[in-house]
Amino acid sequence: MAKHKKLQTIILSGFSLNLVILLITFMLAWYFLNNAQRASKSISTDDVPAAFYYLRMLESANLMQSTVLEYLGGEAEEIEVFKEASLDFNTKLNNLIKLESETVENVQKMVTIKNLIDEYKTSIENGVFERFNPQNEIDAFEVYNNLASGAGTNIILMLEKLTEDREINHRGGKSADTELVSESLIIQFYLKMIDEAGDMMNALLAYVAGETGQKQDFSSSAELFVEYIERLNQLELQPQEIEKLKDIRVLFSEIKTTANDIYLNYNPTTKALATKRVDELEHDVHDRLIGILAKSAQEEENDANKALNSLNQTLSLTIFALLTAAIISALLGLAIVYALNRLILNALSSVMDVSEAISDGDFSEAKQNLLQNDPTNQESNTAIEEFEEVRANLVKTLGDLIEANQRSLRQDWLKNGISDLNSSLRGELPLEDIAKRSIDFIAKYLGANVAFLYRSEYGEDNQIKALKIAAHYGAALHTNVEFPSEYIPGEA
Repeated sequence: MAKHKKLQTIILSGFSLNLVILLITFMLAWYFLNNAQRASKSISTDDVPAAFYYLRMLESANLMQSTVLEYLGGEAEEIEVFKEASLDFNTKLNNLIKLESETVENVQKMVTIKNLIDEYKTSIENGVFERFNPQNEIDAFEVYNNLASGAGTNIILMLEKLTEDREINHRGGKSADTELVSESLIIQFYLKMIDEAGDMMNALLAYVAGETGQKQDFSSSAELFVEYIERLNQLELQPQEIEKLKDIRVLFSEIKTTANDIYLNYNPTTKALATKRVDELEHDVHDRLIGILAKSAQEEENDANKALNSLNQTLSLTIFALLTAAIISALLGLAIVYALNRLILNALSSVMDVSEAISDGDFSEAKQNLLQNDPTNQESNTAIEEFEEVRANLVKTLGDLIEANQRSLRQDWLKNGISDLNSSLRGELPLEDIAKRSIDFIAKYLGANVAFLYRSEYGEDNQIKALKIAAHYGAALHTNVEFPSEYIPGEA
């Protein structure tokens, strides 16, 4: 059995080593792929969604700020856009809270973001939307524009016409010196009234635009305008001038009444306070919120890129491990095949030399070859060890040849037994009788107390399927025996 044990050891050792390599490769592949799975899961369930939510929240926060500025610019409908952006921000924030709740730092960041957006939203609603209505400003500008295109323009045109007529008379120079002085004074009053009328309209426009101090300037110009009219009435005026001054008083009264209505219905300080509040919130709340969102989005993007790089490295290592294992397994297989081929060829060459010597009848040379290939010879121990059973059989064969005489006697004994058996089976006998006589004779001839004769049955593959008892001697009938390894007959 030395041959089988040695070859089996080599084969099993190589197979076991390959199995160990495959097991290590599997464990490494599992480790790398598990890391890759964790990285991909982190990307798909945390980094990318979180970055998406941060960017959407950043977009909504900027939209809220821009709509507030547009609202202050007169677009009252932007308040609805602000509400929609605020709702979208809170929706994304609630989704983000579910993702960013693993660490205390992230939880605190979510609380900070929620507090900032709530503060910003509440402050805008109370300090801007409820305080300032852009429609009031639009209405005030509309009233002013109507006034400027109507009474404001007409009063200046009438005063310019009166001034022009007086200047024509003044340049004629036909009146007395006293009258010329009066003409010059009237022209000066007309010109001052034109200036004051223009100042009144400019002051009113500046007030509507947000300069609340211009209200006092309007009143001062109006008082001077009235004073100049009164002083004109004390001078010698022509009848048509007196009528036109009456019309100018009516236009002046319309300007003053309209201005008072604007002062009563519109207060530009509300816009100024709302604008100031927006500016404060932009620096104290909005910019801080934008900074947190932008930084967080960048961090999530960096985490996603880092996870992707880790995933790529893991897949590369997995491929490298599999290729390495395949190469090592192939090299190991080639080494085993080479070793087995060398051992078997060496042993077969030795066996063939011995067999050739035996076939030539040169037993001395055969014996010498066997002695040279004795396992105790360390130089050739490895090769002979593989076919020790063959060598042992050859030694036995040589021993049998040396003891030819003894074998001859045994062959005579066997021939006599066969002759006697043939004598006992003469005649036409059934198969059962032949089997019974044969086993009885053989058992008695051999001196056996118990004997069985088995009949082989073959399967469809022409292999022995079972052994069945055909006859027996000195014992009860035995059961059928399955070939090849059940009971002693099967092994035999």
